Amino acid sequence: MQNEPLISVIVPVYKVEQYLDRCVQSIVDQTYKNLEIILVDDGSPDNCPAMCDAWAEKDSRIRVIHKENGGVAFARNVGLDNAVGQYISFVDSDDWIDSTMIAELVSCAAEYHTDVTGMLYRIVYSNGWKTDMRIADDVPNIIYSTHCMESFYECNKALLFSYAKLYKTKLIKDNEIRFSNFQIAEDTLFCFDVMRCAKSFVLSTNKHLYNYYQNSDSITHVIADNGQNWVDNVCSGVIMLQKTTGTGFQKAAGAVLVRMILCSVSNLVKAGLSDSYAMTCIGNSVKENKKALTGITLDGQEKYLWLFYFRFPHLYFKLLHFYYFLRKNLH
Repeated sequence: MQNEPLISVIVPVYKVEQYLDRCVQSIVDQTYKNLEIILVDDGSPDNCPAMCDAWAEKDSRIRVIHKENGGVAFARNVGLDNAVGQYISFVDSDDWIDSTMIAELVSCAAEYHTDVTGMLYRIVYSNGWKTDMRIADDVPNIIYSTHCMESFYECNKALLFSYAKLYKTKLIKDNEIRFSNFQIAEDTLFCFDVMRCAKSFVLSTNKHLYNYYQNSDSITHVIADNGQNWVDNVCSGVIMLQKTTGTGFQKAAGAVLVRMILCSVSNLVKAGLSDSYAMTCIGNSVKENKKALTGITLDGQEKYLWLFYFRFPHLYFKLLHFYYFLRKNLH
């Protein structure tokens, strides 16, 4: 183990007693053993605090930090402040990882000497259905780049999320990179700042060893009806756009923001919030950044959806509402 770098695995924990053992067991069972496992109990009101302590008694590699509830971003930041490994990885407490994931990432990081090393993930639904995440057709098995910001936008489906990756701890701490206190897209800004500071990254596209669990109790589903959270989603995209002002990446950042706007608008309409204050805030963000968002290059369906929304937002809402009405009543 002397030549193997210590990997700090940070797990924010809140109201996941049904899934926590599965998550922690998958980390403990990794074929790569030189781990520091940090369970951050975010003031969970259920049995999670006791479960975390029980795991720490069983495995000396596990450290538990109990704190008052402050949200997943704050919990991850507490984990970052306490991590001592050479690399950092994040696992959400309702997800789990295949036994070779850390070993595969460490091997890839050693081979390519990168600041950020990642792989794609598998989505597992509560009904048992699974689907492997894809970037596009005909991509190589390994994507290596020293142009990290370009890659961030080209591979944004894989790089907008903090999980299924290894990050050099020095990169994060030297640049004081932290998670923003948003309920949605809190890791998008984190990944953006990481890639903005990184000198190199590698992405394995043919392995899906991180299992992202989609369930009705997950934070993404719980907050879907909260309009402010979809405003936060757009705000994170606006911040990325502003940070690229004067660089060659503003158009690419605008494209990511457009996807966030379309996603947020769709979820607000689906939740019956098409006339809400949140929708007004998103509309104002579009108006305030109209110049930067004009002429954004998009492909396929996104291109036409954006043009429609950009020019006829109220008609777009009505048609989207009608679409969800039909989908609900035809099933």
